[in-house]
Order: sequence, then structure tokens, then C-alpha cells
Amino acid sequence: MIWSLVALHPGAQAQTAGGGTDYLGANLNWEMGAHAGNLLPNQIEGVTEIFRIWGLRAGRRTGRQSFMEVTAARGGYEDVSWADLSLSARMDVPLDSVVGLMYLGADAHYFKPLGEEKYKLYGGGHVGAGVLALIGGLFWFRADMKFNVHPGTSMHLNFGLSMRF
Repeated sequence: MIWSLVALHPGAQAQTAGGGTDYLGANLNWEMGAHAGNLLPNQIEGVTEIFRIWGLRAGRRTGRQSFMEVTAARGGYEDVSWADLSLSARMDVPLDSVVGLMYLGADAHYFKPLGEEKYKLYGGGHVGAGVLALIGGLFWFRADMKFNVHPGTSMHLNFGLSMRF
């Protein structure tokens, strides 16, 4: 019920004065959501298998087409445990009826490799791209592809829902 009231609130609608949709969401300043997908590791000692990863993200508008975004993700398989915290500078680009995303930033990876007892902590960086598609109200579908460097390299492919308000 509360979600219905929030979604119907006039400030939650991404509409322009002419009745069309404002896909940049100029009146939308905050964003939060959940995502799930797969992590494809490469050249990371003790982490060799593709595994599921899920997480949460939150962002704040910093300019007409820019956001700062924090993402936390967690996953693993067998005896491997993985956690990732990242901070990204993101640019939104309107593409017909969707919003294209491009971002880059820094990561902290905290993981326990297969066959080891101790966790390892690494700093790294990432670049990514994705797309946001309006579902309705303040709900958007989001698909991303994030390429991480250090330790080794990895690709995070994920899908999720975001709320923009």
C-alpha cells in the first residue's frame, strides 16, 4: 500500500509538462535498487568458476546527466565467498525510449579463494555500461555489464529493478 502511494505521488512521475516522458528524469534526484546476475572471474587465484552474485545500489544526482552511485554485491560458490563495494561516477544518456548508462569508479573486493581459510582484500577499478527502461511510476528495469580490474579481471553481468525519486 505504501509503495502504491509513493508511486502515485506526482513527484515520483518522470513526466514533462507536455505529457511526454522525461527519460533523463530531471526531477528525479535519488535512485535505489537491487540487482542479481553472474560474476565471470579471470586470472583471480583461487576463484575460477562463474558464480551468482546479488546486491543493492543507491545513487544521488550530481548534475543534469550525472550520478554518484554506491553498489554492494555478495556471492560465491562451493567454498568461495565474494563481496564487493564500489563507488561510481555515472553519466545517463537518453536513447529513444530508454536511458543508456556509462560509469567508472573504484572497488574494494573482499573474498575467500577456494581452498584457503583467510579472506583477501584488494582495491581495484571498473568501467561499465547499461540501460534503464521505465516500467511505470518510479520503477525502472536496469541491465548492466561491469568490467573490473585487480585482482585479475572480472565481468559482472546483472539485471535488476531501480526506483528513481
